[in-house]
Amino acid sequence: MDVKAKLRLALASLRDQAAIGKAVISAGQNNVSADIELAILRCTDRSDGPIDDCYVNELLFLVANAPGSAASLARKLSRRLDTGRDRVVALKTLLLLHRLLRGGDRRFELDIRDLYVSGELRLEPPSCSPPFLRRYAEFLEERMGWVINPAGKLEPVRPAPQRSSGERSPEGTLQRLSRCQTFLDRIMDCLPEETSVSRPDRVTQSALNILLRESFRVYASFCESFEAMAGSFPDFKNQRRDLARGIAKRAASQSLRLQSFYEACRRIVAGKNLDYPRVLVISMEDVSAMDGFLGGCPEGTAWRRLSRPGDSRRPSMAAPCHIKPVGTLGTVEEAGRGPDRGEEETGAGLDASPTLFSRRLETKISTEWVAFDDGEEVPVNLAGDDCSVESGKDLLLSWVVFDDR
Repeated sequence: MDVKAKLRLALASLRDQAAIGKAVISAGQNNVSADIELAILRCTDRSDGPIDDCYVNELLFLVANAPGSAASLARKLSRRLDTGRDRVVALKTLLLLHRLLRGGDRRFELDIRDLYVSGELRLEPPSCSPPFLRRYAEFLEERMGWVINPAGKLEPVRPAPQRSSGERSPEGTLQRLSRCQTFLDRIMDCLPEETSVSRPDRVTQSALNILLRESFRVYASFCESFEAMAGSFPDFKNQRRDLARGIAKRAASQSLRLQSFYEACRRIVAGKNLDYPRVLVISMEDVSAMDGFLGGCPEGTAWRRLSRPGDSRRPSMAAPCHIKPVGTLGTVEEAGRGPDRGEEETGAGLDASPTLFSRRLETKISTEWVAFDDGEEVPVNLAGDDCSVESGKDLLLSWVVFDDR
């Protein structure tokens, strides 16, 4: 670092200390607005370190106990982002907002979303900001359209007519799939360009850590909804079929990109509790199977037979769609208000099945006890095979494995 850069950093630190001192004086007068500003200044200093959890919790406490203070928080965050010419300050401001969204309750999330829609909360970093900062701001704009449900999972905010029709309706499933794909695209856009040279700084790694955690949850929801779409595809008509085919084509290219994104993040993100999912690569052969169904060719017949829910012969998606598992599975230990809350969270691992639609085999135990006399041969039927067992007054507990394919 040259002398001029060191002088600029020193002067900026002095300005921060002066602003914090002024805010401390105002906060001592039981002023909630001043308390909020002081906590924001402490969260968004120029040090290359993660945001302190205690200040995030303090902000959530202040907003929760002072009705109407969410608007003051939004205005102060916007002003801090506009006036913060330093890259670290701007990045920490966006990261603070992201953590508040994850740590706040449903009321807080909706209040912040309404303030963003009304224009009181602005997510516009300086024009000279680096690419990662601009893409992170674009992701947060998309994130404003998502909330964390009572189960701790991210879900998109649905329009009122769609809420009345139900999330599990065909329209709701297709809409959810499209939103999940957009969400994942925004996250993958945030991969820093300088990762091939060295690891990003600690603040950037903290932001990437949260982005990855949310991508894991959204990708799990995408796989679940994609399975529902595949099972209902034979019953779709006209526009629904076109939407489903477009989603499958987009997934074919996105799955390869997502795999590369996770491989790059494994190298540059130093998180030990990240549970990377097994990415299921969808090939263009899978999309061709859908085209074959629309055209009435034998491939379409196979799609109808293999993908219809309730079909006892329905195998994994690999049969009609050749989905190939890529990647490895790790473990995760997280803590927070739910699986998608807080910096450290708790969540179960994602499905480690090698295929998206694989059915789990069950082992069932027969509790029938059979007694044998001395020297007597008694035929016992095990799993459909004729066999005889000779024993002296022994008891036999037969274990039978049923394959439900």
